[in-house]
Amino acid sequence: MPSTPSPESFPTREELVQGILADPQVTPDIGNAIRFHIFEPFDLEIRFTEPIDVQTIKEAQPASPRQSFWIRVGHVLPDDTGLHQVCLSFALRPSGLHMWNPRVTFMATLDHCIWFHAPFRVDEWLLYEMESPRASSGRGFSLGRLYTKDGVLVLSCAQEGVVRVRDQPQSKDQSRSNGPSQSKDQPQSNGQLQGKNRLQ
Repeated sequence: MPSTPSPESFPTREELVQGILADPQVTPDIGNAIRFHIFEPFDLEIRFTEPIDVQTIKEAQPASPRQSFWIRVGHVLPDDTGLHQVCLSFALRPSGLHMWNPRVTFMATLDHCIWFHAPFRVDEWLLYEMESPRASSGRGFSLGRLYTKDGVLVLSCAQEGVVRVRDQPQSKDQSRSNGPSQSKDQPQSNGQLQGKNRLQ
């Protein structure tokens, strides 16, 4: 299990979002995307263990292929193992910071596998660690592991998805020097798909 402080030491999702929206670098398009994607259909608490770089989101720059966060449902659930597994599977659906970027025009899961190793409660804090060992040619591949607060590995998962990213607008001088630009629907290069464009 990764070494990380307790979830109570990190800002809530609401505090995190308010801080991002207050940043002058955040454009209206990114702000609207954040507001659209941040609300969950059920009471889900998330505490990211690393600060979010607004400049990376704004410019769709390459970022670390690793990320972790604490997660739990905000109310007590019945003692039903299947219910806890279903709730967590839904919580780990494709989502994340890459969805906040308006340049992402399309994304879909190609396959998603989950292995449950031990019982857990989704209404107690769980640490989710993920990494993207490969993201290129319009596809992203990620691996995830879920731990209880006392370090027990209770879940592993793997996912591959497809992502389409709109080209950055070019100036007239850039257009002349670079020749015809890529189609808006054409996948971006490996560097542009790193980090934030990985699928969770």
